Amino acid sequence: MHRGSIAATVVATGIAALSWASPALAVSASAKLPPPDSPAAVAQIFNPALAPLGLHLTRAMLEAPRTYEVDPRGNHLALYVQPTGAYTAAQYRRNFNRVAAIFLPAVFRRWPGLASFDVCQEPLPSVDNRPEASPVTQLTVSRRGAALIRWSHTQLKQILAAERHINVRDLSVYVDNPVLREPGYQGSGTGTGA
Repeated sequence: MHRGSIAATVVATGIAALSWASPALAVSASAKLPPPDSPAAVAQIFNPALAPLGLHLTRAMLEAPRTYEVDPRGNHLALYVQPTGAYTAAQYRRNFNRVAAIFLPAVFRRWPGLASFDVCQEPLPSVDNRPEASPVTQLTVSRRGAALIRWSHTQLKQILAAERHINVRDLSVYVDNPVLREPGYQGSGTGTGA
């Protein structure tokens, strides 16, 4: 299938992304980039939407897009969410697109200086207690890539289908092996077992 038609199909399957109308949004509302030294300000914006999924924001940082090194003037936003309690491989799978819809396209609308964004679902500290544990899932999206998909109610299999037809610099998905082996992932109807 042609890249443009798969993107159009994915866009057509979704609905408008979540909008954020909250007093908490007053934090850096006019800034081109999120506050680099205040992950708590970013958490204040997004944690109310993450809480029903059993997740919370643990880290938020600006990075240089080419090196992914922390850079207070960088225009890549890296976010990390972690479960607040017991969390299964099925929940990581089910919540992948829900987490995406919480942040996309909201981060690009809110901070026009961002060029790209990624969000990782991390393991619980009891599973991996390293300060920077390997993610269980990761979604990396450029501003251009974010515009190709309607994120709200778009399923993981649709995101993976789009990934095959969109430049890796615009959309990249990582899912670790326990989630790949999860029965719901295996039965989701894509050729990649996703």
